[in-house]
This record gives sequence, structure tokens and C-alpha cells, in this order.
Amino acid sequence: MVRAARGVAAAAICLALANCASSGKYASRVDPKYGVAASPRVVEPGQPVPKGGGVYRVGRPYQVAGRTYTPEENNRYRAEGLASWYGDDFHGRLTANGEIYDMQSISAAHPTLPMPSYVRVTNLSTHKSLIVRVNDRGPYHANREIDLSARAADLLGFKGHGVARVRVEYVGPAPIQGTDDRMLVATLREGSPAPAPSGVMIASNRFLPDFGRRPSSLREGIPLPQDRPYDLGEREGRVASAYPQTRMADADATTLASAALARHRYGPQIADVSPDTDPAPYMARGRVVERRFVPPVEETVEALHDVVKAGKARHIGASSMHAWQFAKYLATADRMGMTKFVSMQNFYNLVYREEERDMLPLCRDAGVGVIPWSPLARGFLGRSHAHALERQSTRAKSDNILDMQFDANDVETLRRVEETAKKHGRNNAQIATAWLLAKGITAPIIGASKMNHLEDAIAAAEIKLTADEVAFLEEPYKPKAVAGRLT
Repeated sequence: MVRAARGVAAAAICLALANCASSGKYASRVDPKYGVAASPRVVEPGQPVPKGGGVYRVGRPYQVAGRTYTPEENNRYRAEGLASWYGDDFHGRLTANGEIYDMQSISAAHPTLPMPSYVRVTNLSTHKSLIVRVNDRGPYHANREIDLSARAADLLGFKGHGVARVRVEYVGPAPIQGTDDRMLVATLREGSPAPAPSGVMIASNRFLPDFGRRPSSLREGIPLPQDRPYDLGEREGRVASAYPQTRMADADATTLASAALARHRYGPQIADVSPDTDPAPYMARGRVVERRFVPPVEETVEALHDVVKAGKARHIGASSMHAWQFAKYLATADRMGMTKFVSMQNFYNLVYREEERDMLPLCRDAGVGVIPWSPLARGFLGRSHAHALERQSTRAKSDNILDMQFDANDVETLRRVEETAKKHGRNNAQIATAWLLAKGITAPIIGASKMNHLEDAIAAAEIKLTADEVAFLEEPYKPKAVAGRLT
């Protein structure tokens, strides 16, 4: 986006009005001085602004108003100059790396630094220092060093003055997905340098891990987001082959905006299709299909962390998901320095043991407690094997979550549960629960509707199955399709 900040002199104000979208006219034309136009507004005022969703970009040299800018990854970048700020004229518009500008976020525009990245901005007058997220290009007016969001300028104490002399220092790369605003606000300092956000390797070329995308090793030819309406150093032939995409040079703003929203996790089209990902299966070619909203991992981690810090909960736990998803949550919480999950509530019992492939080893390695639900497989393991496939428990009849069919192998497992129960003088439910405890889980979740259900659970804790008995119970099991409503 082209930035023209507010000045303190009348001449500066006039120049800003001539080159900025103060009345909305700028959004519909190419500026004669700078040769570029504002990007389309894809989120209307008052609507929630999606966070993240862009791509990592450096870019090739480009020219604006006769001046050449050379984007680069400069770990030693340190400069002083004027900072300006931009607000509602650019709110809801696309940034140069495909994110959406939010005037209330802690973000910035810089002509040459990688996007997204973190920089330390220090107001040399107020001595306030803050880490901000660079996700756009600009400013191109006079000798401006950086454009800050309205909120960042307010925190640094110069929003009411239009411009301020600042020092800008590169800190490190920023994650692509999620929101980092609260974390960045917490870096604000007065009289001392703002600390790097938790998990950021200071002045490092290593890109922060993003489990949802293939890592990029591109140093040049960084792709131009397909919805960027003007070219800043990414002309034809400079789009990396690793990022196949269709250039939309002739597309109108409505088409561009629709394409942008299709790549974000919010909005009516709940899809995430960025230039470096293949179209998801639920997306038909040429259109976007509505999908259930899934918030970014960073937002979920931060929200749960806030619950714990507010004293509303002591610990947090997770329920059924794929092991790779759980690993992503654990790694994200570690990277952000926030509260980690201490338990996994998964579907696991003698006739459904797919969790032994990935989830249980992950939990053991991470020190996460396992508290499986449906330890008796909807009551199947508590009945007689002779009529196991003919009857259904009350739980099974009302279960709208688990759609798993039992087979002959499961019946044989149940027969062996009965045989082992007779040997110990116990009932089936007690043996099936004792098997779970023998597998090293923390505690099963018992759906007790009668007093004897609680008594069986307590009795199971006293049963010690031998290794041979455990092997005997497990032998008939055959792999099953994934169940348990995983998304």
C-alpha cells in the first residue's frame, strides 16, 4: 500500500491529501506521482479483520516515484528516520504480502524488510519502544523510514503529532498464521529496548515453523499474492515456480477481494487457499464452498492461555483430534511461551486402538495425561459376546458422535474379555477398564448412569493384569478406519 502520513505543517498536510486516500478517491485511481493505486478494501469498517493468511515475501528491486527500493533479508538492519502512521483510509485493505490491514493491530509498512517480520521501533523523543509486525510496503513519501498502524503510533506516543523521529531495528521473522497483537503490546517499554517476542530468534534467517504449509527456501522471486492489484518489483517471470498461481492483472477489485477472502479463515467463505497451497478438497474449481469455521491455532492457544492467567482454570486439556493437530497446538504454545495442554481426551478402548499409532506415543513424549472417553465402546465391552451384535446399550442408541461398526474380531475380543473376567472373578466392564489402566493411561472417563457403573470403575483399579493376559486380550484386534469425529 502506498503510505502518505499526516504531517505537522500545512504543506505536509496538503501533500498527504494529494497522495493519500483521505476521501476514498485514491482507491479508484493510479496516483500520478507514485504510479501505484491503493489495494481493494476487502473488509468493511466495523467488521472483524482476519489475521495472518499471507505469504512470506522479500521481493525484487522496484521503483516508486523514480526511486529504486531493494528488498532484502538484512539481519543487521538499523536505521533512524521519520515514522508516520495510517488509519481508517487503509483499514480493511490488502497488504503487500496478502494479509489484511487492521488499524488496531500492531503492524507496520517498510519499503525493503521481509514480510512478515518483527522490528523494534523506538520513539527517540518519548523513549518508548515497541515490537511491531511488518506486513506491508511503504512509505514512499519524502524521507519516511516506516509507516505504523494507528494503534502502534498511539502506543509509541506520537499519534497526535503525525510523525516522530524513530529508530528501526530488525528483530526476526514473524509467523504467518494467527494474531500476535497481545504479545506485541506486551513488549512496550519506556526507557529500555522492547524485548523480542517469545519464541523469536533474534536477527535470524531461519523462518519460524509453520506446520500448515510447505517451508519455503526462496530467497528471490518471492511470489506476488494473486490479489495484489499493483506490482512492486514482481513483474512477469519473477514468480517462483514453487508457487503456481494465476496472475490477475486485469481483474477488477471485486474479483480480487473475493479471492483474498477465500484465502482467509474468517468470512462467509471459510477456506484457506494461499498461493503456496493446493486447493483443498472441499473447494470446487472456480468457486468457494462454505466450510465450518476453524480458528487459527495461535488464537486458540492465546485465548486458553488468557483463561488460565485470569484464574478461571488451573490447566487446559484437549479432546479428539489427529496427532499432527495436537502436535501443532503443543509446538505453538511452546513457541509463544503460553500455557500448554496437560491432557488428551481421546477415543480409546480394547476394540478401537488406532490411538496407539501416533497419539499415545506423542502424549508419552510430551508428558501429557491421557483420559480416554468411551472406555467400554458404547457399552459393547460390558455385554455378553453371545448376543453382542444383536443388542445396543442405551449409550449406543443415543450416540450421534461415534459411528463405528463392530465386527467378528470385536466379538472375539469380547469373548476373551469374558474368559479373563471369569478367571479373576470379575465382570466384563471391570476387565476392559483394567486393560486400559494396564496400558498406562491416566484415567478413563466413565459415563456412569447407575451406581454399579461407579463400583465397576473403582474395582477395575484393583485388578492387575499380567503381560500375557494383556497380549491375550489384544490379539484378535485388526486395524480400523479412524473414528471419534476427528476434524
